Amino acid sequence: MKKNLLSSILIFVLSGCALLDMAQSAASGEVLARVNGVALTRADLNKRIALVQVSAWLASGGTLPNLDEDTFVNKWIDSELMAQAAAKANVTATRDEADADIARQLQDAKLNETDLLRQLSLLNLTRDEFAQYDQRALAVQKFIDANVLAGVSEVEKPARLLTWLIHERATAKIEKPTPSTPKSIGVYAGSIAPDFSVQSLQGGEQSLKSLKGKVVLVNFWATWCVPCREEMPAIQAVYDAHKDEGFVVMGIDERESPEEVTSYMHELDLHIPLYLDGDGKVARQYRVFGLPTSVFIGRDGVIREVVIGAMNLNSLDANVKKMLFQ
Repeated sequence: MKKNLLSSILIFVLSGCALLDMAQSAASGEVLARVNGVALTRADLNKRIALVQVSAWLASGGTLPNLDEDTFVNKWIDSELMAQAAAKANVTATRDEADADIARQLQDAKLNETDLLRQLSLLNLTRDEFAQYDQRALAVQKFIDANVLAGVSEVEKPARLLTWLIHERATAKIEKPTPSTPKSIGVYAGSIAPDFSVQSLQGGEQSLKSLKGKVVLVNFWATWCVPCREEMPAIQAVYDAHKDEGFVVMGIDERESPEEVTSYMHELDLHIPLYLDGDGKVARQYRVFGLPTSVFIGRDGVIREVVIGAMNLNSLDANVKKMLFQ
Protein backbone atom coordinates (compact mmCIF):
# COMPACT_ATOMS: atom_id res chain seq x y z
CA MET A 1 0.00 0.00 0.00
CA LYS A 2 2.93 2.36 0.61
CA LYS A 3 4.91 1.81 -2.59
CA ASN A 4 4.38 2.93 -6.20
CA LEU A 5 1.19 4.77 -5.30
CA LEU A 6 2.01 7.89 -7.31
CA SER A 7 2.73 6.04 -10.54
CA SER A 8 -0.40 3.95 -10.09
CA ILE A 9 -2.59 7.02 -9.64
CA LEU A 10 -1.17 8.93 -12.61
CA ILE A 11 -1.22 5.95 -14.95
CA PHE A 12 -4.74 5.06 -13.85
CA VAL A 13 -6.10 8.59 -14.28
CA LEU A 14 -4.18 9.72 -17.37
CA SER A 15 -4.03 6.49 -19.33
CA GLY A 16 -7.18 4.74 -18.20
CA CYS A 17 -8.18 1.16 -18.96
CA ALA A 18 -10.61 -0.69 -21.16
CA LEU A 19 -14.26 -1.10 -20.28
CA LEU A 20 -15.92 -4.48 -20.34
CA ASP A 21 -19.44 -5.02 -21.69
CA MET A 22 -20.28 -1.34 -22.03
CA ALA A 23 -23.97 -0.77 -22.66
CA GLN A 24 -24.47 0.50 -26.21
CA SER A 25 -28.22 0.91 -26.04
CA ALA A 26 -28.26 4.32 -24.32
CA ALA A 27 -28.61 7.43 -26.42
CA SER A 28 -25.30 8.97 -27.42
CA GLY A 29 -26.37 12.30 -25.93
CA GLU A 30 -26.90 10.87 -22.44
CA VAL A 31 -24.90 12.92 -19.91
CA LEU A 32 -22.92 10.69 -17.56
CA ALA A 33 -21.19 13.48 -15.62
CA ARG A 34 -20.48 17.21 -15.63
CA VAL A 35 -17.33 18.86 -14.29
CA ASN A 36 -17.62 22.63 -13.90
CA GLY A 37 -20.19 22.63 -16.69
CA VAL A 38 -18.22 20.37 -19.05
CA ALA A 39 -20.42 17.41 -19.95
CA LEU A 40 -19.30 13.84 -20.56
CA THR A 41 -21.88 12.24 -22.83
CA ARG A 42 -22.26 8.65 -23.88
CA ALA A 43 -20.74 9.55 -27.26
CA ASP A 44 -17.76 11.19 -25.53
CA LEU A 45 -17.31 8.11 -23.41
CA ASN A 46 -17.37 5.80 -26.43
CA LYS A 47 -14.59 7.81 -28.06
CA ARG A 48 -12.57 8.06 -24.86
CA ILE A 49 -12.83 4.33 -24.28
CA ALA A 50 -11.36 3.70 -27.70
CA LEU A 51 -8.53 6.18 -27.09
CA VAL A 52 -7.57 4.78 -23.71
CA GLN A 53 -7.73 1.26 -25.09
CA VAL A 54 -4.94 2.21 -27.45
CA SER A 55 -3.05 3.96 -24.64
CA ALA A 56 -3.36 0.91 -22.38
CA TRP A 57 -2.40 -1.34 -25.29
CA LEU A 58 0.80 0.65 -25.75
CA ALA A 59 1.58 0.73 -22.02
CA SER A 60 1.07 -3.01 -21.53
CA GLY A 61 2.30 -4.29 -24.87
CA GLY A 62 -1.07 -5.64 -25.87
CA THR A 63 -2.89 -6.53 -22.65
CA LEU A 64 -6.09 -4.57 -21.99
CA PRO A 65 -7.27 -4.60 -18.35
CA ASN A 66 -11.01 -4.42 -17.67
CA LEU A 67 -12.89 -1.67 -15.86
CA ASP A 68 -16.57 -1.06 -15.21
CA GLU A 69 -18.31 2.08 -16.43
CA ASP A 70 -18.68 3.77 -13.03
CA THR A 71 -14.97 3.36 -12.38
CA PHE A 72 -14.11 4.80 -15.75
CA VAL A 73 -16.39 7.83 -15.34
CA ASN A 74 -14.84 8.58 -11.94
CA LYS A 75 -11.36 8.45 -13.45
CA TRP A 76 -12.54 10.70 -16.28
CA ILE A 77 -13.70 13.22 -13.68
CA ASP A 78 -10.23 13.28 -12.10
CA SER A 79 -8.63 13.59 -15.54
CA GLU A 80 -10.97 16.45 -16.49
CA LEU A 81 -10.16 18.29 -13.24
CA MET A 82 -6.46 18.00 -14.07
CA ALA A 83 -6.97 19.13 -17.66
CA GLN A 84 -9.04 22.14 -16.60
CA ALA A 85 -6.40 23.13 -14.04
CA ALA A 86 -3.65 22.81 -16.68
CA ALA A 87 -5.61 24.97 -19.13
CA LYS A 88 -6.25 27.61 -16.46
CA ALA A 89 -2.51 27.72 -15.75
CA ASN A 90 -1.75 27.96 -19.50
CA VAL A 91 0.23 24.71 -19.42
CA THR A 92 0.24 23.03 -22.82
CA ALA A 93 2.07 20.42 -24.87
CA THR A 94 2.92 20.62 -28.57
CA ARG A 95 2.05 18.17 -31.32
CA ASP A 96 5.77 17.47 -31.78
CA GLU A 97 6.02 16.51 -28.10
CA ALA A 98 3.05 14.19 -28.47
CA ASP A 99 4.52 12.53 -31.56
CA ALA A 100 7.83 12.05 -29.76
CA ASP A 101 6.03 10.58 -26.76
CA ILE A 102 4.08 8.15 -28.95
CA ALA A 103 7.31 7.10 -30.66
CA ARG A 104 8.88 6.42 -27.25
CA GLN A 105 5.87 4.36 -26.16
CA LEU A 106 6.05 2.31 -29.36
CA GLN A 107 9.75 1.69 -28.83
CA ASP A 108 9.23 0.66 -25.19
CA ALA A 109 6.44 -1.73 -26.22
CA LYS A 110 8.58 -3.10 -29.11
CA LEU A 111 5.90 -2.04 -31.58
CA ASN A 112 6.01 0.17 -34.66
CA GLU A 113 3.91 2.79 -36.40
CA THR A 114 2.25 0.16 -38.57
CA ASP A 115 1.13 -1.71 -35.45
CA LEU A 116 -0.31 1.52 -34.06
CA LEU A 117 -2.21 2.38 -37.22
CA ARG A 118 -3.65 -1.12 -37.35
CA GLN A 119 -4.84 -0.86 -33.74
CA LEU A 120 -6.34 2.58 -34.34
CA SER A 121 -8.16 1.32 -37.41
CA LEU A 122 -9.70 -1.54 -35.43
CA LEU A 123 -11.22 1.03 -33.06
CA ASN A 124 -12.26 3.50 -35.78
CA LEU A 125 -9.74 6.10 -34.66
CA THR A 126 -7.32 8.26 -36.61
CA ARG A 127 -3.67 8.88 -35.84
CA ASP A 128 -4.50 12.56 -35.39
CA GLU A 129 -7.17 11.81 -32.76
CA PHE A 130 -4.73 9.71 -30.76
CA ALA A 131 -2.01 12.37 -31.01
CA GLN A 132 -4.44 14.99 -29.68
CA TYR A 133 -5.33 12.67 -26.78
CA ASP A 134 -1.65 12.13 -25.94
CA GLN A 135 -0.98 15.87 -26.27
CA ARG A 136 -3.62 16.58 -23.64
CA ALA A 137 -2.21 13.90 -21.32
CA LEU A 138 1.28 15.39 -21.63
CA ALA A 139 -0.04 18.84 -20.72
CA VAL A 140 -1.69 17.38 -17.63
CA GLN A 141 1.53 15.61 -16.66
CA LYS A 142 3.50 18.85 -17.08
CA PHE A 143 1.02 20.73 -14.91
CA ILE A 144 1.07 18.12 -12.15
CA ASP A 145 4.88 17.96 -12.11
CA ALA A 146 5.32 21.76 -12.06
CA ASN A 147 2.37 22.93 -9.97
CA VAL A 148 1.39 20.08 -7.66
CA LEU A 149 4.50 17.98 -7.07
CA ALA A 150 7.31 20.53 -7.51
CA GLY A 151 9.79 20.32 -4.64
CA VAL A 152 8.06 17.33 -3.10
CA SER A 153 10.05 14.22 -2.22
CA GLU A 154 9.24 10.93 -3.92
CA VAL A 155 7.85 9.58 -0.65
CA GLU A 156 5.49 12.53 -0.25
CA LYS A 157 4.28 12.73 -3.86
CA PRO A 158 1.42 10.18 -3.63
CA ALA A 159 -0.13 11.91 -0.63
CA ARG A 160 0.34 15.35 -2.20
CA LEU A 161 -1.40 14.32 -5.42
CA LEU A 162 -4.27 12.70 -3.52
CA THR A 163 -4.65 15.81 -1.36
CA TRP A 164 -4.76 17.99 -4.46
CA LEU A 165 -7.38 15.82 -6.15
CA ILE A 166 -9.51 15.76 -3.00
CA HIS A 167 -9.35 19.58 -2.82
CA GLU A 168 -10.22 19.94 -6.51
CA ARG A 169 -13.19 17.60 -6.18
CA ALA A 170 -14.39 19.48 -3.10
CA THR A 171 -14.24 22.89 -4.80
CA ALA A 172 -15.43 21.88 -8.28
CA LYS A 173 -19.02 21.58 -9.39
CA ILE A 174 -19.35 17.88 -10.16
CA GLU A 175 -22.65 16.38 -11.20
CA LYS A 176 -22.86 12.62 -11.57
CA PRO A 177 -26.38 11.20 -11.75
CA THR A 178 -26.90 8.22 -9.49
CA PRO A 179 -29.20 5.63 -11.08
CA SER A 180 -32.33 4.93 -9.02
CA THR A 181 -31.86 1.22 -9.68
CA PRO A 182 -28.23 0.10 -9.57
CA LYS A 183 -27.20 -1.86 -12.64
CA SER A 184 -24.76 -4.13 -10.87
CA ILE A 185 -22.50 -4.78 -7.92
CA GLY A 186 -19.57 -2.36 -7.95
CA VAL A 187 -17.36 -0.14 -5.84
CA TYR A 188 -18.43 3.34 -6.94
CA ALA A 189 -21.41 5.58 -6.19
CA GLY A 190 -24.66 4.13 -7.45
CA SER A 191 -23.52 0.51 -7.32
CA ILE A 192 -24.54 -2.20 -4.89
CA ALA A 193 -21.70 -2.57 -2.38
CA PRO A 194 -19.96 -5.96 -2.70
CA ASP A 195 -20.40 -8.16 0.36
CA PHE A 196 -17.41 -9.21 2.46
CA SER A 197 -16.59 -10.62 5.87
CA VAL A 198 -13.81 -9.41 8.15
CA GLN A 199 -12.35 -10.54 11.45
CA SER A 200 -13.22 -8.35 14.43
CA LEU A 201 -10.40 -7.15 16.65
CA GLN A 202 -12.23 -8.81 19.55
CA GLY A 203 -12.73 -12.06 17.61
CA GLY A 204 -15.57 -13.30 15.45
CA GLU A 205 -16.55 -12.23 11.95
CA GLN A 206 -18.71 -9.41 10.64
CA SER A 207 -20.28 -9.41 7.17
CA LEU A 208 -21.43 -6.30 5.34
CA LYS A 209 -24.71 -7.87 4.22
CA SER A 210 -25.78 -8.42 7.84
CA LEU A 211 -25.78 -4.61 8.29
CA LYS A 212 -28.32 -3.92 5.53
CA GLY A 213 -30.94 -1.50 6.83
CA LYS A 214 -28.29 0.63 8.52
CA VAL A 215 -26.13 3.48 7.23
CA VAL A 216 -22.60 2.08 7.06
CA LEU A 217 -19.24 3.81 6.88
CA VAL A 218 -16.52 1.41 5.73
CA ASN A 219 -13.24 3.15 6.57
CA PHE A 220 -9.95 1.65 5.31
CA TRP A 221 -7.01 2.80 7.42
CA ALA A 222 -3.63 1.83 8.97
CA THR A 223 -1.70 2.83 12.08
CA TRP A 224 1.18 4.31 10.02
CA CYS A 225 -1.18 6.57 8.03
CA VAL A 226 -1.00 10.18 9.31
CA PRO A 227 -4.26 11.39 7.66
CA CYS A 228 -6.00 8.33 9.16
CA ARG A 229 -4.88 9.41 12.62
CA GLU A 230 -6.13 12.94 11.95
CA GLU A 231 -9.65 11.85 11.00
CA MET A 232 -10.16 9.14 13.63
CA PRO A 233 -11.44 11.52 16.36
CA ALA A 234 -14.07 12.82 13.91
CA ILE A 235 -15.20 9.31 13.03
CA GLN A 236 -15.40 8.44 16.72
CA ALA A 237 -17.44 11.57 17.50
CA VAL A 238 -19.91 11.02 14.64
CA TYR A 239 -20.28 7.36 15.56
CA ASP A 240 -21.06 8.32 19.18
CA ALA A 241 -23.61 10.89 18.04
CA HIS A 242 -25.52 8.66 15.60
CA LYS A 243 -24.98 5.01 16.52
CA ASP A 244 -28.42 4.83 18.15
CA GLU A 245 -29.99 6.17 14.93
CA GLY A 246 -28.78 3.32 12.75
CA PHE A 247 -25.24 4.47 11.88
CA VAL A 248 -22.51 1.82 11.88
CA VAL A 249 -18.75 2.12 11.35
CA MET A 250 -16.54 -0.67 10.03
CA GLY A 251 -12.98 0.51 10.64
CA ILE A 252 -10.89 -1.90 8.56
CA ASP A 253 -7.17 -1.91 9.30
CA GLU A 254 -4.91 -2.85 6.41
CA ARG A 255 -2.30 -5.60 6.74
CA GLU A 256 -1.34 -5.10 10.40
CA SER A 257 -1.32 -7.31 13.46
CA PRO A 258 -3.99 -7.38 16.18
CA GLU A 259 -1.37 -6.15 18.65
CA GLU A 260 -0.58 -3.05 16.56
CA VAL A 261 -4.25 -2.20 16.16
CA THR A 262 -5.03 -2.78 19.84
CA SER A 263 -2.18 -0.48 20.90
CA TYR A 264 -3.39 2.20 18.47
CA MET A 265 -6.97 1.86 19.72
CA HIS A 266 -5.90 2.43 23.32
CA GLU A 267 -3.62 5.31 22.37
CA LEU A 268 -6.44 7.22 20.64
CA ASP A 269 -9.15 6.02 23.01
CA LEU A 270 -11.18 4.51 20.18
CA HIS A 271 -14.26 2.36 20.64
CA ILE A 272 -15.58 2.30 17.09
CA PRO A 273 -15.83 -1.26 15.71
CA LEU A 274 -12.41 -2.20 14.32
CA TYR A 275 -11.60 -5.08 12.00
CA LEU A 276 -8.54 -6.71 10.42
CA ASP A 277 -7.88 -7.07 6.70
CA GLY A 278 -4.64 -8.95 7.21
CA ASP A 279 -4.10 -10.02 3.62
CA GLY A 280 -5.60 -6.92 2.02
CA LYS A 281 -8.35 -8.93 0.32
CA VAL A 282 -11.17 -6.50 1.14
CA ALA A 283 -9.07 -3.48 0.12
CA ARG A 284 -8.36 -5.13 -3.23
CA GLN A 285 -12.05 -5.96 -3.62
CA TYR A 286 -12.91 -2.28 -3.11
CA ARG A 287 -9.98 -1.07 -5.27
CA VAL A 288 -8.45 0.96 -2.46
CA PHE A 289 -5.29 2.72 -3.69
CA GLY A 290 -4.81 5.28 -0.92
CA LEU A 291 -5.45 5.55 2.81
CA PRO A 292 -7.69 6.56 4.34
CA THR A 293 -10.52 5.61 1.99
CA SER A 294 -14.11 5.86 3.21
CA VAL A 295 -17.10 4.18 1.56
CA PHE A 296 -20.56 5.45 2.56
CA ILE A 297 -23.29 2.83 2.09
CA GLY A 298 -27.01 3.56 2.40
CA ARG A 299 -29.65 1.50 4.17
CA ASP A 300 -30.44 -0.20 0.85
CA GLY A 301 -26.86 -1.46 0.45
CA VAL A 302 -26.06 1.05 -2.33
CA ILE A 303 -22.83 3.06 -2.23
CA ARG A 304 -23.59 6.76 -1.91
CA GLU A 305 -20.06 8.19 -1.92
CA VAL A 306 -16.39 7.20 -1.83
CA VAL A 307 -13.99 9.64 -0.16
CA ILE A 308 -10.21 9.35 -0.49
CA GLY A 309 -8.30 11.22 2.20
CA ALA A 310 -9.05 12.50 5.68
CA MET A 311 -12.55 13.82 6.46
CA ASN A 312 -13.30 16.63 8.90
CA LEU A 313 -15.94 16.52 11.61
CA ASN A 314 -18.44 18.90 9.99
CA SER A 315 -18.51 17.31 6.54
CA LEU A 316 -18.61 13.80 7.97
CA ASP A 317 -21.47 14.62 10.34
CA ALA A 318 -23.46 16.36 7.60
CA ASN A 319 -22.99 13.42 5.25
CA VAL A 320 -24.14 10.88 7.83
CA LYS A 321 -27.17 12.96 8.84
CA LYS A 322 -28.23 13.27 5.20
CA MET A 323 -27.99 9.51 4.70
CA LEU A 324 -29.81 8.69 7.94
CA PHE A 325 -32.86 10.67 6.89
CA GLN A 326 -32.97 9.77 3.20
